[in-house]
Amino acid sequence: MIFVIVGSILLLVLVFLVFSFLYYKNKYDFLFLKIKEADNNLDIILEKKTELLIKIANILEKEKMEDIPDMVKLKGKKEDHHSFYQTLNKNGNDIMKIVEDNEGKIKNKEINGVIQKLEANECELQAVLKYYNDSAIDINHYAHKFPANIVKIFCHYKELQLYKIERREIFEILKQK
Repeated sequence: MIFVIVGSILLLVLVFLVFSFLYYKNKYDFLFLKIKEADNNLDIILEKKTELLIKIANILEKEKMEDIPDMVKLKGKKEDHHSFYQTLNKNGNDIMKIVEDNEGKIKNKEINGVIQKLEANECELQAVLKYYNDSAIDINHYAHKFPANIVKIFCHYKELQLYKIERREIFEILKQK
């Protein structure tokens, strides 16, 4: 009789562990699906940002501006999204600083339209990065939570790196002070 009770308790524990494993496996799969979607959107948005920055750099070259970053190198460059995002941010900030410093000297009217498109692209980029970071935070949270950490070990999931989201307006405010 005692063997039946112990056996049924072990069976219940085993069923609970299997359901817990499947529950967190599905949660991980859903979150990684969201990450993949964000990565696909990042591909598109970063490529568009590269094209816009190249247009602005070409306009500045026609206007004979100096110290323009070489954006054409970035066109075919394939690296991970994190480093590519940081490189684009640095070059974009450099180009926008040149535009702001020479605002009265630039005679090309096309640059204003391209800058507006770049600002719209920045808003889209901020939204996608927030979507990515929110999902990555959830994945990283589950990686340290029992029993989800066991699923992480069995399925070889890794913690994800977060994007550092920088807004250009912050630097403009600091520059004015």
